[in-house]
Amino acid sequence: WRRVFMTPFNWLKFLRMRLPEPYTWWGPESEQQRLVEIYSMHGSSERHDGPFPITHGKPRGWFPRFLADDRCNPGRGNYVQEALAGGLRLGVIAGSDRHDYALDERFYPLDVYPGGLAAVWAEELTAASVWDALWNRRVYGTSGARLILELFADGHPMGAEYTCSSFPHLQGRIIGTAPLKRVELLRHDESGYGVAWSAYGEGGEEAYIDCVDERARGHAFYYLRVEQEDGHWAWSSPIWVLR
Repeated sequence: WRRVFMTPFNWLKFLRMRLPEPYTWWGPESEQQRLVEIYSMHGSSERHDGPFPITHGKPRGWFPRFLADDRCNPGRGNYVQEALAGGLRLGVIAGSDRHDYALDERFYPLDVYPGGLAAVWAEELTAASVWDALWNRRVYGTSGARLILELFADGHPMGAEYTCSSFPHLQGRIIGTAPLKRVELLRHDESGYGVAWSAYGEGGEEAYIDCVDERARGHAFYYLRVEQEDGHWAWSSPIWVLR
């Protein structure tokens, strides 16, 4: 029980419709708040102007759903980027948020977005190893495609936090399931969010990153954001670099 953790999910879901208040996160000192769901069938909560705006689909007789833009206003702490910028150390996963058993979406289509996937970098396929990867944030999320994302900073994997006396050396690998439209290595430092490395529309299904970020100012964190030509996205957990 000492290593129980919680994963906030879909906290944006009803905020605009019912609870117009900023989301109250646990404090940065909370050891149990390890992960956050950045995407589900209700949309993506990475940022306000991102893909897959939060929505609740079409009306059904047994549960009212609304094909509408249900996003919260930015600047109120309700998005993953805002939580990370506020100092929280959160790994990133995705999920479906289906409350029934796993139906085949070819025959039982969703009214909203495809269900997401959580990917885990575990040393072996055991419950203990998977739990260790989740706890240490060696995870990433996708909108349903089985992309491979790897990200390292000076040899430290996604989810890590370490001290660096020089500019960080960043390396990554992306293997998509369709041609890659956008690959961005996002940085947040004392200047705010920026792009440390990017590639757009080069057409292949693979991309490799090997760069030294000489523009970093003070403490920083980095994460990958990937878009495929077929519309699928993926997001890595951050790496925190203390300088």
